Amino acid sequence: MAEAKRKIREEAEAEERRRRAQVKASAQYATINVDPFDRYSRSAGQISKHEKGPRMPFGKHKGELIRALPASYLNWLAGENKGGWLGAAVEAELISRRGGVPRAFTPSAAPTAPTAPTDVDINRMFSEAMA
Repeated sequence: MAEAKRKIREEAEAEERRRRAQVKASAQYATINVDPFDRYSRSAGQISKHEKGPRMPFGKHKGELIRALPASYLNWLAGENKGGWLGAAVEAELISRRGGVPRAFTPSAAPTAPTAPTDVDINRMFSEAMA
């Protein structure tokens, strides 16, 4: 009988240790932002939920710091032309990740060379000028 009670007590203690380990792991995971595909990931250090800075007000990343968001999401947000403080915060973060180079001066935003007008374009312009 004493052996059975000891075994039950040991199982209960083991279950309690597993439960506490799970709670501890959940709490630790909540403070870490891991993005293995983003070279600007802040996973090297922990980001506390109490850390100050602008946070996403909506969507999948609601409540996360703007600086902790993946670059692909920031680029998408910038393309959506969000105005106000959110647009300014996203643009500022993208500029800081580019090493202080504004978006307009990145090679991907460079203007393309103009193409020479075709005969059709010249004929159309001539017709419009004569009308």
